[in-house]
Amino acid sequence: MLQPLHRATVGMMHPLAARCVFWELGQDVAQKVCESGDPRFEKEAWLMAVLLEQQQCGFHILRAGQEHAIATIIFCQPRFSPGVAQLPTAPVSADAWLLSSLHIDPAFEGIGLEHVLIDAVLAHLWQHKAVAVEAFGYSSTEDPLALRKEEIGLMPAQLLQAAGFEVVAPHPSLPRLRIELPPEHMLSAQAAEELLASALA
Repeated sequence: MLQPLHRATVGMMHPLAARCVFWELGQDVAQKVCESGDPRFEKEAWLMAVLLEQQQCGFHILRAGQEHAIATIIFCQPRFSPGVAQLPTAPVSADAWLLSSLHIDPAFEGIGLEHVLIDAVLAHLWQHKAVAVEAFGYSSTEDPLALRKEEIGLMPAQLLQAAGFEVVAPHPSLPRLRIELPPEHMLSAQAAEELLASALA
């Protein structure tokens, strides 16, 4: 089941997403929080602050009977994501929203759920008059940040390109990609529902 990430569903986040503060905090603050603080608390505080302005900042995929999502994707306005400064192809363009992270259980990778989540974000932002979305992908693990891809929810550049994104800031490991809205191709609502039903059966 696809669920929006808003105030009532914050507690359903994928466990890795709930502890990830790479995007949400500056580098030094995030490091201190991870070493001696409570990343989950800081993440929830960040989400609540963002949701005061956006009303929604992501989507979950939930399985019946499970407390936490098997996948969570998060997006925001770039000003809410100081952690982006750590990436070699930052910053995000002034006219774009940021698709920051996608955390998914390994057992559900590569069967189409990532596309369901990305398309849900694109459709939502298009409906809310966004003109473009940007994301950072990884194309190799040569950069130390790319080695943390599961922890920080970094998406494969190939996945983003398959969803219609194009590279606008090339890099050997961590390119920045962009898609103009509305996208040329998206999953239909019926196709997304069928994919979810098949994957979660």
